[in-house]
Amino acid sequence: MEMLTIASYLAKQYNLIHAESDVSRGFAICYLKCSVLALKDINAGTCKYFIVEKRMKIVTDQWFKVINNAGT
Repeated sequence: MEMLTIASYLAKQYNLIHAESDVSRGFAICYLKCSVLALKDINAGTCKYFIVEKRMKIVTDQWFKVINNAGT
């Protein structure tokens, strides 16, 4: 599956308000309505969830900062 397809699938599966792919890093980054960031690792086939304090627009080159602030 292409990364955009995976991001689209996650958007439909989890009813996301926003979904986009970071093709250069191989991640699909999705934002849930309940302020949860879903990070799909295309290479490993795993999905990690991170709580964000509030719903915000996050560009793909800032996801490291989001993960560091959110914890697991």
